[in-house]
Amino acid sequence: MDITDSNGVISIPPSNYNFDSRGIGRMYYDAMLKNQNKIALINGVTGNTITYKEMLKRAIRASVALKKDGVKPGDVIAIYCYNHMDTTTLLIGGFFVNAVVVGIDNTSPLERVVTVLKQIKPKVIFVADSVLHTLTDAVTQLSLITKIVVMDCFKKNYNTLTDFLQASLQEEETFEPVNAKSLHDTAMIFFTSGTTGTPKGVCRSHLSLLYPHYNIMNLGFCWDVILHFSTPAWVAYLNYVSIAIFQGTTRVVYNKFLPEYIHQLAPYKVTCMFATLWRVLQMCHYGSSKTADTSFLKTLITGGTVLSQTRRRQIQEIFRNVRICNNYGQTEIGTIFLQNPTNKNDFKLVAEKPESVGQGLPGVSYKIVDLGSGRVLGPNEKGELLIKTVYPLGYYFKTNSSMLRDKDGWYKTGDLAYYDDNFCFYIVDRIKETFKFRHYVIVPSFLEEVLLQHPAVDMAFVTGVSHHADDEHPIGVVTLKNGFEDVTSKDIEKYVAKRVLDHQRFRAGVKIVDKFVMTTSGKIDRNYIRNSIRNNSWSYN
Repeated sequence: MDITDSNGVISIPPSNYNFDSRGIGRMYYDAMLKNQNKIALINGVTGNTITYKEMLKRAIRASVALKKDGVKPGDVIAIYCYNHMDTTTLLIGGFFVNAVVVGIDNTSPLERVVTVLKQIKPKVIFVADSVLHTLTDAVTQLSLITKIVVMDCFKKNYNTLTDFLQASLQEEETFEPVNAKSLHDTAMIFFTSGTTGTPKGVCRSHLSLLYPHYNIMNLGFCWDVILHFSTPAWVAYLNYVSIAIFQGTTRVVYNKFLPEYIHQLAPYKVTCMFATLWRVLQMCHYGSSKTADTSFLKTLITGGTVLSQTRRRQIQEIFRNVRICNNYGQTEIGTIFLQNPTNKNDFKLVAEKPESVGQGLPGVSYKIVDLGSGRVLGPNEKGELLIKTVYPLGYYFKTNSSMLRDKDGWYKTGDLAYYDDNFCFYIVDRIKETFKFRHYVIVPSFLEEVLLQHPAVDMAFVTGVSHHADDEHPIGVVTLKNGFEDVTSKDIEKYVAKRVLDHQRFRAGVKIVDKFVMTTSGKIDRNYIRNSIRNNSWSYN
């Protein structure tokens, strides 16, 4: 890979991708026509399959129906459901009319659904029966005028998906997708987690979606059968939808995540899996090196948090002979780092530097800047990661987005990072996660890694609690592995104290809990735990 270093600005040359100027809908349409006899989806629970020909037919019917309901280019439609066999069909149908598609997480509480709908005001909402009551409550609160289509069962007084997907043979045969006016038009809106305030809609254009998709697709992984657990509410979902459609390969679909699906990898011959780190670890706990058949799996892509050496070794024990690749991205920017062990040089670097997220992807420039002065830093100096891309980045829907960039137009990731002499990058932690003990900066991810090295610790979380003289004291929260119930907090504190500097000791103690509250994307809900500590839901001496 060609890498340039211009006074601390690290750049990867752009690739000359030939995107169809008519948009992502037209590109999907042409690819599905080309691959119509190939298997598009496998229902992981039943084993039922559909071809790209069948998926295209249903997407066309969805598009025809949306047009009849008055959906025009630029109008918003929403998909509020789990991974249904028709979820992708409806998303593509939206692209075919050049509508803006929004995924709403099916585990969202009423308050969040109200917040999202208030901002986007969709003309049509496709909803799973399991969350219909939440949707109707939200629509009633907002007095929202919208068409509701229930996806998976008959409901009196509601439109059903079966009735919605009706079109005449003539309408199907004469169908043509509506072209985008520009690749800079908004194609999808993804909502941020909202952990620091009201969830914000991030607008992603056709081009800002396609470029990262092609970057990932061209890494050379085996995409024959893809498994992921993301829904349309998450930007990762569309990564793997695009790759499968453009490559004419297969995705395995489950309506929810269960760790026992590790035993479905072999029957479906899954070659590439994407899952957050905590979901991968749950699979590891459920399986074993003797019972989990990962023989078909070539690549495991994981992200969502820092992948430490301890965790990588734990995963590798179960996912034997599988290439584990760190992935880094954000809602606003898509994937900008992904280890590429298919390249011999990169494979060597991955083996030597397992905690790195890689050297970057085409069309992206990176720099690390000092948190105080903004000065550009060199190798092995920690600061905030800033990026620029040759493709447009996301921006907030109907909200000022100026805070996302510095005065020179560099996107501020909010992540503490550094790169080494080989231009391999490392994500240390979210800047907002770090805290001060006296004049020392405490990095939670480092202390979490030390906790995880204790043989009894299963999961770990570190934050700071306010102290009248020292700014904040580190506190650790852990869950224990089965069989280690006799281990005490003091045991763990002593273990850590022997391995860290004095200012890094757990002066606020270590708390053992039965389990962590998790986010919908399978991460520890750090905001919930932090607030519990600050609200004195538990205390320390």
